[in-house]
Amino acid sequence: MCIRDRDKGAFALLGQDLRRQLGSIVIDRRTTDPGDDYTQIDLSLTLAEVVARAAAHPQPGVGYAGMTPIQRRWFLEWLARPGEDAPLAFMNLYVAYLEVNLFETVERSILARKEIAQLLASPTWQTHTELMRAWLLGAWLAQDGPSLTAWPEGVQPSEGMRLAGLGLQAQLGGPLHP
Repeated sequence: MCIRDRDKGAFALLGQDLRRQLGSIVIDRRTTDPGDDYTQIDLSLTLAEVVARAAAHPQPGVGYAGMTPIQRRWFLEWLARPGEDAPLAFMNLYVAYLEVNLFETVERSILARKEIAQLLASPTWQTHTELMRAWLLGAWLAQDGPSLTAWPEGVQPSEGMRLAGLGLQAQLGGPLHP
């Protein structure tokens, strides 16, 4: 680590090392100001203030690339406990990831369906429409008729979601139960 106003700059260190190895050598320095060395850390610069979490929530529909570095860090921390409450953008991004896994190998699809069912058991996620749609999609892709009408406990799907589930199960030709 090379600190400005304490250590020599990169050009000085390189020149010193080359003179020691090769004898007399001239180095073309593009700058004459030793404080203009990009390799040195300037301790006089202040660090940016950390913005409060509440003020930094990403807007719904923002993807990972659209988040600030702080929001990305919060998102990655939240992924360790996705059953907890989070900004809608975080939840939607995680659902999108799970949906992609529904189209992958059988093993990944099974794991994604289990994760979706576990999330739906959490009060935080029981009203999340996109997760309910992912649950329906997973059951349909697996051609799992009984799951299409057996909603996870505690989940109260909207009328449209319930009808979509019944319609998909009817297409599979399975019996419908009240």
